[in-house]
Parts: sequence; structure tokens; C-alpha cells
Amino acid sequence: MSGTTTRVQQESVQSLYKDYLKGNLLVNRRYQRKLVWTLEDKKLLVNTIIEGYPLPLVLLAEVGSESSSQTREIVDGMQRLNALFAFIENEFGIKMDPNDGTEYYFNLEALASTFAAKKEGRIKQNVPVLDAETSRSITEYQIGTSSFSGTVQQVDEIFRRINSAGKKLSSQEVRQAGILSTLAKMVRELSAYVRGDDSKFETLKLSDMANKSIRFESAGTKGIAASDTFWSKNGIFPQSALRESKDEELILDILLDLVLNVGKGSTSEVRNKAYDKDSEIAKEIEEKFSLNGEIYYRDRFISAYETLNAVLEETGEKLRRLLNATPNEHSLGRKFQVLFLVIDKFIQQNMHVENYSSFASKLLEFSPQLKLPGGGKNFTPKTKRQLIASLSGGLGEVFQEGSGKVIVTQKSFERDLANAPLETAQFEVKAFFSSPTDLNKRVLREKVNGYIKIATAMSNTCVDEHGVIYFGIADSKGAAEQILRDYGVAEPVECNGYHIVGTEVEVVNKGGVDQFKRQLQDYIELCELVEKPYAIKLAQSLEVFEYKGRTMWKLVPPLSTHPIKFDGVFHYRKGSSTTRVSEGDAEFAWLRKTYEPGQLTEV
Repeated sequence: MSGTTTRVQQESVQSLYKDYLKGNLLVNRRYQRKLVWTLEDKKLLVNTIIEGYPLPLVLLAEVGSESSSQTREIVDGMQRLNALFAFIENEFGIKMDPNDGTEYYFNLEALASTFAAKKEGRIKQNVPVLDAETSRSITEYQIGTSSFSGTVQQVDEIFRRINSAGKKLSSQEVRQAGILSTLAKMVRELSAYVRGDDSKFETLKLSDMANKSIRFESAGTKGIAASDTFWSKNGIFPQSALRESKDEELILDILLDLVLNVGKGSTSEVRNKAYDKDSEIAKEIEEKFSLNGEIYYRDRFISAYETLNAVLEETGEKLRRLLNATPNEHSLGRKFQVLFLVIDKFIQQNMHVENYSSFASKLLEFSPQLKLPGGGKNFTPKTKRQLIASLSGGLGEVFQEGSGKVIVTQKSFERDLANAPLETAQFEVKAFFSSPTDLNKRVLREKVNGYIKIATAMSNTCVDEHGVIYFGIADSKGAAEQILRDYGVAEPVECNGYHIVGTEVEVVNKGGVDQFKRQLQDYIELCELVEKPYAIKLAQSLEVFEYKGRTMWKLVPPLSTHPIKFDGVFHYRKGSSTTRVSEGDAEFAWLRKTYEPGQLTEV
């Protein structure tokens, strides 16, 4: 493998646990999305160590310009390491004698770190306690690790090769593994959004992974219970289907319908071609993303989902009942797909649901019309369109003129802020675009150029992870209070630690929302300091929305497979700062570390 170095060594459980506590073991949710081991799986692993049997190698990667040998992504072995550390932290016990049902917990006094955590009350010692000698022998057990350095693309390819053979992954997980396409990323993000295990950024510490994972039956106490997810609560999928990523497969089908205008069947063949960059379907998808912007399709999906979810939450109904599902019906996912597309159809006609109870009643009345030939296995475009037309006729009267986007956008915005730390490379907040009362166009253009530079730095820092710049948010409580005094804006609103001030005063002074948006997009698109395709995509991403009566703006830097220069120079993000890449050897080393050699020079 060109451009990589590999180091194989033996590391003790204790040593790996120290790295875990320091946050040096990372999980990239691009390919590591779920902790799926059951409690029995975890207990078996610990017993395997006690009995002295060997474990497979743990594969670790050092990735990206900011990585060091002390910070490594877990490419293979996440389930094993999580199980070991969960046992050390007393999340479960193990049987020492097959004839005795007693389960013993790790002795927290066997390690200095756990002993300190016990004294400070951060970890509780459960009983009965495993003897100190056996506990220490577990921490001294040597695990083989293989650490290598490589680019994001190389890590993805290795993961794909490890998991595409055999039965480790489901068909949908195999499709996703090692794929950096816009479609694959959107499927990942939207699937996590619906399940509730989404995070603003894909790279997490292993110590944080459990709390952001779906918790299946008998698998511990941390995380989000599978039974609490949208899919399980509404009886659409059993927990076993979530393990196999059937939810992601259904979301893929829906996205393909949105992008291709219900032009293809929902089959394995179509899904596979959608992930094959050389296929005609994949090329058509990319053309649509280039034409409309990927954010357009993401927002369409979220708008339809939040509309349906609001109906269910407000009425207390379960979707399985509203869709008149039989006890053993397997076509419920297809009925959900049709309903989803019907809701999207009305939203695109600038209509919204005014009365949630009426919607639920009409759905219960007309859903028996959703009769799927063959149980939905042969879900052709013709069948989908017929069902969409049929259900649209029944639900049409509960949709009213006017957009319901405000409520949807508010929920999405709040989740964004909740999942974003205050200081991070891929997140930036600004109160205004420039001084609200300064009408000097040259000053505004210079300010916009500064935001374009930040955007290129975000794109260069994470080739597989969108950054975001929000406008209308003060960077501190003190700054919000100062803006209130200076401009007499409405009282700032606090949301998840951020202070929302809005941009009304600037918008009014600069011609209103529509005129100001056109001006900003023109400045971005016509900027000569950055390559044209990148500027066009960045301009397309500019979105204006309302949050509790405040006018807010969102700018999303495009993903790129190659580094983007601003004014002839590369920049990247270090924490919340934008840093210039030094020229010469430093620039060459940065490029070699972050990007695949010989990549395309197109956005």
C-alpha cells in the first residue's frame, strides 16, 4: 500500500485503557457506526482473556494532518476494546465457574486509574468483586495491535477490504464501507438523525462512543435504547433489522426516489449501482447533486421526516397502527416509503399539515389502499407512483397552503447546536456578516472573502466531514449583551450554550432578506480568490431561516477530494483558528498526509 507505514506490536490492556482515558483512541463513524455486541458477547471476550486464549489483531490508523502516533482511529477491534473497557468500569460482571451462576465484577483497586475513579465516586464498585490477582492478570494481557499511517481514503479502503468478505457486515454496511461519495455520507447522516445517535462530527473518542450508540437488548446501560428509536417505537423494524442496517437501506431507497424523481425501482441492483461511481445511476445522482446542491435533498428529507414525526408525537399514535399493519406484515417499510414520498410531494408544493389529528385520522382511513404486490419485493417505479397518487388523494385535504418549514428548521438547528462543541475545527459562529449599519460594499465583500477562507480551511481539514458557519449567534453571553445595547435587538435567546441574537438589524439595513441573500451569493460565486466550482457550491449552500423570530443564516463548506487554495495558499483549521499551511516541505508533507496522491482536480 503506497504511502503508508505499519507498526505491529503487543500492547497490554492496561496501556490501551490509558489511551482510552486520555481520548487517544478514536472512532470514525464514517465506517464504525454501531456497538452491536450483546452482553453475552462481551462476557465471552473477558472469559477468553482469563483463559489465556489469543485475540485477533486490533487495527489502528493514524490519519490526517493533525494526527500523531498517540492519537489513533480504530479500524478493526472497536467492539472488543469497548467490551474490555466496559468490564473494567464495572458495567457488567462475569461467571468464573460454569456451575455457579455468580457474576464477579472487576476489582477497581487493581488499577491506579480505576482506584482513583472509585475514590472520587466516578465509578462505583459493584459486588461481588473479582479477586485482585485475576483482575490484574486481565489488565496485563497482551493484545496484538497493528498501527499504520495513511490518508482518509486509504483507511476507508482497508476497512472495506476487511469487512466486504465473509458475513461480518450486512449488504448495506458493505455498500457504505470505504465509500466517500456524497450519497453515502448523506445516508449515514440521515440514518443517525432518525435513530437519534447522530453527532455533529464523525470522529469521536471511544469513551464517548457508547453514549452516542444504539443500545440493543442485554448490551449494557449506556447509549440510546433501540426500543426508543423512531423505527422500533413505531413498529417499522425490529431491533435485529437495525443491527443489520435495514433502516439505512430504506433511507437509501427514499433518497434515491427524491433524487431520481421515483425513476428507479427499490432493488439491490439499483442500490449497488448507486454506490458504483462508474454506473449511469451514480453519474445521474452526482449530476443532480451538482445541479441542486446536496443540502437541498438533505433538507427535503428532514422536512418530510420532521413533519411525520410531529404528527406522531402530537397525537401519541404509532405508525404501525396508522398504516393498518397486520401482526406479521413485512412490507411496512415500503408503506412508510410511500407515505414519506407523499408528504414530500405536498411540502414541495408549499403546503403543510395544519391539524395533526386530522392527518392521523385520514391516514388510518386511507392506508388500507396501500396494497403492495408481492409484499413490496418488486417495488417498481410504476407501483410506487400508483401508490403515491392513491394516498395523495386521501391525504390531500389535510394539507394547507403555506410552508411549515420554520418548525422543521428549528428542530434541525437545535440538534446541530446540541451536537457541536463550543471550540472545534468544523464549527464557526458569527453575529453578523459585517457591521450591521455599515453599507460600504467593499467592506462587506472583504468580510465575505474572510468567510470563504474559513470555508476552504474547513474543507481542507476534513475531506469527509462537512463544517458549518452560522450567522446570528454571538460568541459569548457578554458579546450578546453588547449587541443588545448597541443595536437594540430582541432579547438574545440561549440554546444549548449558544446565544442567539439574529441578523434582523443587518438584513433591514441591507435591503431585506432576498436582496441581501442575492448580494451575498454573488460575492461568494464571483470571488476570484478560490476556484470557480468550489465558489458556486459554497454560494448554493447559503441558507436563511428563522429561529424563534430571529433571522439566521447557514453556510456549509463543500466536501472536496482535493485541497482548495484561497488566494493561492492552503489553509486548515486548528481548533477554532484558521491556519495557513507553510510553503515548501511543510506544504508537501501536509498534502501527502491528508490527500491521496494523484487525486482529481475537480470539486
